[in-house]
Parts: sequence; C-alpha cells; structure tokens
Amino acid sequence: MVGTIDSPVKEERTTRIAEIRRSLELLHEAGSTFEIRVLGIPTRGKPFNASGYFNDFGKAAEAAYEYDRANPAGVYTTMNPVVPACLARAANRIVNYHQHSTTDREILQRRWILIDIDPDRPAGIAASESERQAAVELGSEIEDILRCRGWSYPLLADSGNGVYLLYAVDLPNTDATTAMIKRFYAGLQSLIEGNRSAHIDMGVYNPARIIRIGGTMNRKGDSIPDRPHRRCVYHEPIEDCPIR
Repeated sequence: MVGTIDSPVKEERTTRIAEIRRSLELLHEAGSTFEIRVLGIPTRGKPFNASGYFNDFGKAAEAAYEYDRANPAGVYTTMNPVVPACLARAANRIVNYHQHSTTDREILQRRWILIDIDPDRPAGIAASESERQAAVELGSEIEDILRCRGWSYPLLADSGNGVYLLYAVDLPNTDATTAMIKRFYAGLQSLIEGNRSAHIDMGVYNPARIIRIGGTMNRKGDSIPDRPHRRCVYHEPIEDCPIR
C-alpha cells in the first residue's frame, strides 16, 4: 500500500527531473560549464538567492528540481557556456546566499541569440491567458519574419508568461558581438512597430544573461485564478513545432 501511494510522487519527480535535464541538454553542450541560479527563495524574512556551477546534467537537473520545490520566483541558467574555472565556486551543487555570479567576462562564447517576448502588464505579476497569447502571437510573427530572411528554426520556450526564441550561433564573446546583437534587436523592433500588447525585451543582449529552465515554475506575484503561475516548457527546434 505504501508503495502504491508513493508511486505517483516518484513518477512525478522522475518526469520533472527528465524535463529539466532535457532543457539543459538543449541549451548546453556536453561537458560545458554553466551556472544555475535560483532567485527569490522565500523565507520568513527577505527572500534570498542561490547559485551553483555544473558540468553534469544529471546533478544539475536534480539540484534544479529540489530548489524549484522550495517555491522560488524562478530557477535559471546561463544560456552561454561559462569558463570552466568557475566550477570551483560550487562544483555540481547549489550554494545559498552565494557571493559570486557569472559576469560577462566569464562567458566563453556566444552560443545563442535570445529574443525574449513579454506581454505588456504591470510588473511583478503573472500574465493573464490573453496577455500570454499576445506574446505567443508576436513570437510567431517574429519567427516568420526571420524565416523569410533565411534564419533557421529556433529553440522555442514558453517561459510561463511569455516566449523565448533562441537562435543557435557560434560567435566570440566580444564587444563587437554585443554591439551587433543590440543592432539586431533595434532592426527587428523596426519591423514590428505598431500598437501591440507584447514587446521584445531590448535589454537581454549581455553574454551572461540567464533564462528560465524548462520544467521549473515561473512564480511572479501570487498565483490567482486569472493570473496563475505556470511551468516553463522548452520545444526542440523542428519545423512542425509551432509556438503554443
């Protein structure tokens, strides 16, 4: 009887860890070093943050899962590879109240260009379904614009409130690359001008940018019926994988 009761819990844990691991494997190459950062972990006092560095997908997924169970605001990872020396800050584990996070100078290369689309809404709250849908529609439009210009299919993610479009690149981590990405955002913005209920986040150009990990919850504000907390979900970059 005990085994029967525990089975669904174990199955949920196994499924969630597998989803988290898969999202990390989509973002990071095998053997690369990446940071996992947990923001807004609740306590009786002020919420705190935690961080660790990983080159082991299994340990990373388990750590992300366990910290997500603590109901933080979010569990994130660097989207670009980190210099391996940073692993010594906290090797394949997460440390509470960490002293150091990844800086732009500690990124080895640009592996992704991120287009982060958010619905317009007050800060610090989850999106309503109609607001989230506005971000989905803008993301679909941007994907079509770039496909018509020869871009490949992106890695897609429903961040819980908005949409990530992640385009694979192989670029050096230089000031010139950062300037180019800023120009790209400005050019893309000029193609979608008009009255909209969603927008491109123009501030995600830095190489040490962190993004939500698939399989973890996006918790902004309180979860209420018309603005619920949602799970971040990643979709592989394939032709027949529409934004949802």
